[in-house]
Amino acid sequence: MPKKRKRNKKKVDIATMLETIQIANGWTQYKLAEEMGFCIATISKWRREEGYPNPKNLSKLVNFYKAAKENAATWIVIKDLEF
Repeated sequence: MPKKRKRNKKKVDIATMLETIQIANGWTQYKLAEEMGFCIATISKWRREEGYPNPKNLSKLVNFYKAAKENAATWIVIKDLEF
């Protein structure tokens, strides 16, 4: 029987990522949903940790997060977060 590979399951804090993106851009939760192409209910559910994005949406969220990290004005707020 083949050995199963162990996956490095690092929990991603979606709520923190969303908050970081909002702070970095000065967006409301509604504006965040609009810019990312999601409905406000989806963003709200993720913020409350009542749901989790699928892989495609998670990838999109990570790209927004990386762009937010590159914003020098918010570096102090997000400098310790790594995903």
